[in-house]
Amino acid sequence: MFATEDAVKAADWNASRYTLLQSSFGAFEKNRVESMEVQSTSVTSVAEHLCYDHGSAPSDDMAGLVPEYLAARRLRHFNIAKLHLGRTDATKCSDLKAYCGETDSRLLRFVCPETCGCNDDLSGFFYKTEADGCMQGCLWGREEKSVAEYGCFDKNVVGPEWSLFWDAWAEFKLIKTGGTKNGSVYLERIKPLVDSMKVLGCAGLVNFSVDPLDGTHLCDGGTHFQQLYSICPETCDCRTLVTERSEE
Repeated sequence: MFATEDAVKAADWNASRYTLLQSSFGAFEKNRVESMEVQSTSVTSVAEHLCYDHGSAPSDDMAGLVPEYLAARRLRHFNIAKLHLGRTDATKCSDLKAYCGETDSRLLRFVCPETCGCNDDLSGFFYKTEADGCMQGCLWGREEKSVAEYGCFDKNVVGPEWSLFWDAWAEFKLIKTGGTKNGSVYLERIKPLVDSMKVLGCAGLVNFSVDPLDGTHLCDGGTHFQQLYSICPETCDCRTLVTERSEE
């Protein structure tokens, strides 16, 4: 209702702070039902692929590639995100950083990817996926960048944030399965993995490389959490991958 009143009071639709006017009903319907994952992977120009916060510019050599329409669209997305969070006083991405780790902050991560750490392997491990708002341009090549900067060596991740991540991972799995911490699923399949990962860090992937509940490889990430390849490249066999790519 707030956004509608703002649009009505605006001098014209283009002056609305929260409403994105579509060129046709078909375009409106498409955007209405489009998922965040599709939004995060849909790029029609080089500018839309760049990873930068609303209100800031990409690298100097790319700054001229951002057209006016894209800047205006990002501004509206930012306004909608802060309205959703009840922070209409916010003027820049850093004002909303505390909300980056919330489940429903997909639009915030979409429009403030740098502040929310979408391009940073070690600034939190949850919600670093396209479905959670992180733009494809921020996620693409992250593993190659990590190996290029740190070499094919695992990072020392054992610590409070790493432990909190695995606690949250366990809670998420319990919610998905409807189990409890007293149940056999937790005690026999979830807890052993979590305890090992907390103590051993990347080395824990040697014994627990696969999610015991859905069979996905932890190196490749999963629902709501980022791939572990860029954090644990050696354990995730980056040497083999690098060799294979150099031979292509």
